[in-house]
Amino acid sequence: IKAKSKDKITFYFGIGREGEGAALTQIDLKRRGYEELYKNTKDLLQIWSLSDENIKVQEKLNRNLFFNYFYSLGKYIDNDKFTFLPSKSPEYYVSGAFWARDAFLWSFPAILLLDKKTARQAFIDCWDQYSSNLGDHALYLGGTILYPGFELDELVSPILALEKYVKVTGDISIINEISLKNGLKKIYLKILEKKENDLYSTFLEPSDDPAVYRFLTYDNVLVWKAFKIGRWFKQLKILDSKIDFESKAKELKDNIVKDCVVEGPFGKMFAWSVDLDGNFKIVDNPPGSLLLLPYYGFCNYDDKTYLNTAKWINSDLNPYHFEGKYEGNGNEHAENPQVLHICNKLLTDRNFPIDHIAKVPLDDGLACESYDKDTGLVSTGAAFASAAGFLAYCIY
Repeated sequence: IKAKSKDKITFYFGIGREGEGAALTQIDLKRRGYEELYKNTKDLLQIWSLSDENIKVQEKLNRNLFFNYFYSLGKYIDNDKFTFLPSKSPEYYVSGAFWARDAFLWSFPAILLLDKKTARQAFIDCWDQYSSNLGDHALYLGGTILYPGFELDELVSPILALEKYVKVTGDISIINEISLKNGLKKIYLKILEKKENDLYSTFLEPSDDPAVYRFLTYDNVLVWKAFKIGRWFKQLKILDSKIDFESKAKELKDNIVKDCVVEGPFGKMFAWSVDLDGNFKIVDNPPGSLLLLPYYGFCNYDDKTYLNTAKWINSDLNPYHFEGKYEGNGNEHAENPQVLHICNKLLTDRNFPIDHIAKVPLDDGLACESYDKDTGLVSTGAAFASAAGFLAYCIY
């Protein structure tokens, strides 16, 4: 190229199960040509872009929305089915496996905002691949158990995602998928197996750490929500079950109020966990926060017990509340403010300043696990794609 002149060159990369398939994909791309591919990509991203009156918030919203779509959602190269990962990026420290919570509670709602057809197929594919081992901490992408350890929130998560899909799309035909229909019954039966006395137990907390007391308020609220959804599914005639979901939900709600409400510094509040022998733990956990109780419909936002709980969570009494320019809450797992706490505040605190989202740098604008309280820069868990999806969803 001569001095002060410009030129351009295009490189086409094909991916396949073997060399010939990769080469033929590359040929197809070359036939389509750079200009068409670039235009189609740009047009699609423009269609998908969501708007916000604050342009800097809008930029962070769409940046995280697209990052979730392209880095959390994936396709198998050998069978063309979808899967979810916390991240495809090796920058994230647990990138190449399946976590039901990350997939169904965090990534899926954002995919549903962009592409309902893909969201539907991704849900079906993941249900087929993972439903037999749902509830275990982490799974290989093929569906077998990678990291044993029961997590109640992970077992319940696909039920909440399915409700969200049906409510957003009105499409109940998804239940006609045979494995999905039968698998839904099995998930509910598996939940019922975890009942001990009044409440439902877990081995690991939503942060993936062992529970000190195995009955978590947040997890039991998710089970209550799943029972409410089960009742709705039966009314829609998309679930045939002998379980009396209405009475199960009422019984569980009464037991949560009876067993999980304790005396705290500001009055009666929800405990994080209890053992049903009088012992309890007051703490909070951004990956499954007590702040979300009214979001899931368990109580009103002006409920006195909830307000006392929220006041404690956001006070200096919380050992994982970090003051600074970019203050926020963390947990024992990552002792810095966490992006998931920002998500929880967005969903539950009407006074939470939206400008805070635009200002905090994070991982070059992308969600991470935690960030420095003074600089706002990524501290742990860079390139956290499923959290990016949840952040985008919560901003929206």
